[in-house]
Amino acid sequence: MNKKQLEEFIESGADLEHARWSKWQKYLHSLCDIDGLTGDLTIPAYRVKHWERQINTEYKDLSEKEKESDRIEVRSYIPLLQDIFLSETSNDDEEKILNSEVTEDDYQFTEKGFGY
Repeated sequence: MNKKQLEEFIESGADLEHARWSKWQKYLHSLCDIDGLTGDLTIPAYRVKHWERQINTEYKDLSEKEKESDRIEVRSYIPLLQDIFLSETSNDDEEKILNSEVTEDDYQFTEKGFGY
């Protein structure tokens, strides 16, 4: 990876990270109680308790549903990695990659990314 590719990756990654953060904030705000006078948001106690548990739990100890939620977020980074990885391969290598199976978790690397 050259310097230009690295800078492009960082900018694309920062854009994706901002979109991910914005999505989370919209979701969080939708769950909060809003004070009509001040506009203050209050997170309900049961949600705080739930998220505190998740914060204090290692990934390996999360439920499968919680792990899958994290996996969904990670999958959004795949196009960035594809752009870098595929830009560093020859056309022959790219064709092999696009048509090859990835054994872990039964994902298949395709032109549109990883799928299952």
